[in-house]
Amino acid sequence: MKADSVANPFLEESVGKLYAKFLPSAIIALLISTVASLIDTVVVSHFMGPAALSAVNICMPIYSILTAIAMLIVGGASTMYSKYLGQGDKDKAHKIFTLSGVVLLVIGILYMIAGVLFTNPIVHFLGATDNAVMVDILKKEVTIADMATDYARILFLFVLFNIMFPFLQTFLRIDMNPGLTVVAIVACAAVNLVLDILFIGPFLCETGFGTTGAAFATCLAYVVATIIMCTHFFRKKNTLRFVKGFFHWGELKTAIATGFPASVTLFGTAITTTVFNNFIITSCEELTRYGITGVGELYVSVFSVIVQVMTIAMAVYVGIPNCAQPMIAANFAAGKKDRVKQIFETGMKMEIIANIVLTALLCLLAGWIANAFSMSKGAVDMTEVCVFAIRIFSISLVFTGINQMVLYLLQTCNFVKESTIISALSGTVLLIAGLYLLAGVVFPYHVMGLGIWLSYTFAQALTMVYSLLVFKKHKNAIF
Repeated sequence: MKADSVANPFLEESVGKLYAKFLPSAIIALLISTVASLIDTVVVSHFMGPAALSAVNICMPIYSILTAIAMLIVGGASTMYSKYLGQGDKDKAHKIFTLSGVVLLVIGILYMIAGVLFTNPIVHFLGATDNAVMVDILKKEVTIADMATDYARILFLFVLFNIMFPFLQTFLRIDMNPGLTVVAIVACAAVNLVLDILFIGPFLCETGFGTTGAAFATCLAYVVATIIMCTHFFRKKNTLRFVKGFFHWGELKTAIATGFPASVTLFGTAITTTVFNNFIITSCEELTRYGITGVGELYVSVFSVIVQVMTIAMAVYVGIPNCAQPMIAANFAAGKKDRVKQIFETGMKMEIIANIVLTALLCLLAGWIANAFSMSKGAVDMTEVCVFAIRIFSISLVFTGINQMVLYLLQTCNFVKESTIISALSGTVLLIAGLYLLAGVVFPYHVMGLGIWLSYTFAQALTMVYSLLVFKKHKNAIF
């Protein structure tokens, strides 16, 4: 049964005011949510060195796959939720909200069981090696695989909190409570920082708890954040409802189809991280013919810095379209195409300007970032390599922002195939192709890794050509 009307500010308030109200919290929430892994990598590299940083980076696909699964469900369900509210159908909105939450819990339980049972084979598949390295704080030699296994096993044990985090974050923003998500994420970052220092540093015990301590710190921080966000359901203004009779295969299929394009990027991150780690280690082994030895894991540590920089940049280039998506969904469903156009064009201008500024900042601060990750503490000083990598990578950001804005528009307006192709090209297909073409053929064994870092710009620039062609083809149907 449909309600006669639903008060929805997405349909009435000025576009400028909506962006001013929701964009800061969207970017801050994404930015601070990346701080958990950022803190892990900085503290781990400071106390344990670049080799341990490599072990943590090898485990990042576990995060990426988990987040991709969450966004596969939540991305589509939240879009449908906004559309149902735009159409005045509260009953369907409550059902899709409940369906997405229950499905994520079931998937999380299965993911946790599989991960705990097969942790060691998983980390080896992701690129962990059995090369022993000396970790001074532990006062012994350990293998990259051992450190990665210790870290990954804890991640799998706390999967349910990690998978529900984006679910709560997304729906609380739609339910007009973005401030609580910011509070939760700030608390998450603060708890993670304190526990990381206590668990990894020589404070609670002489040698610290190694990568196990880093994983515990991160997971306990997510537990705190999840509990804080759950307090939203006790607010009088809460409109999110868990209801019975929610399960419907057709709705689940639609949610998955709608959320698939955005999740392809995240699944692609997991795939490309694994491919890059293995490619870098293999390539560095070939460098022995030039008399360069023992840098494989250290180059992986540089790549882990690039992954962290990319994750931070994602707060901007994903935050803007992520903020725009519920606005576009509600207005597109209500037939207000002029507002859809205004929302998109405003978002695109902000994407271009923000990413130009971000590129300039990364180029200026590259040395400081490299030092923050203790790139000089390994067997070989990798500071120069890291600075070079950050500056080359930053060139890709403007192209990435344009692609993301077009992707979210097409996804929200039911052009699922086209948005999926954009995700696949930018996040996986062209990125891996660029890696093997540039690093394997054009710049083989380049000591500074030019081909590796330039592959991001290669992928995003070519994808942008396709994105703009598809946008030009369908813009009359959308606007």
